[in-house]
Amino acid sequence: MLKNLCIISILLFISMNSYSKDSCDYQCEIDQFINNCKYSNLDSDLIGVPDRLRFALESLLYSPLGANIIITSSELGEYFEFTQVAHLDDAFTAEENQIYYHLDVSGWYVHIQIDWELPLGSNLEFSSLASLIAHEIGHTALGRASFNLPEIESFVEARLETGGVTYIYSRERIQQEEFRAVRLFENIYRSYANVPLRYAYYKDFDIINP
Repeated sequence: MLKNLCIISILLFISMNSYSKDSCDYQCEIDQFINNCKYSNLDSDLIGVPDRLRFALESLLYSPLGANIIITSSELGEYFEFTQVAHLDDAFTAEENQIYYHLDVSGWYVHIQIDWELPLGSNLEFSSLASLIAHEIGHTALGRASFNLPEIESFVEARLETGGVTYIYSRERIQQEEFRAVRLFENIYRSYANVPLRYAYYKDFDIINP
């Protein structure tokens, strides 16, 4: 983990110095990246980028996360697909480079408390569309590639009594994945946006930030 944090620090330094964030050139890079992403709903209909999502993406891409994502996207020819969901239950998940979101962040915060007692230090009441998307980017292939992070497999190999092999869901690895998304993506953006960091995911204050 220390090695990964050192790499992240170096890449963030490079990211912050690769462009002049006040220049028209960088704004053009942001616009091009946003326009190259795909936007759809759950019916798979392509839609334009909603204004609130565009504003969130611009804010995120001006953060220390942004330049590395844009550079890596250009190198790999990969972009995100943002799918707007109808139900809050389906919001803010990711697979490969597809991110599922909902524009009603306040409603999402109220909704998640119906079935989940939030741990102390979660600070989810300070969530924004940009911070939630930053977290989900941490679960994507492009997000990992942007900061040279390995994929964390959700399943581990286990031997059966018969001598065969099966694969079982690893709660520990899922936790590692979530903690990494918080520390190296969501909280990087939260720090940039000057809002309280997220210190908890599963239990009270279970996240140690770099």
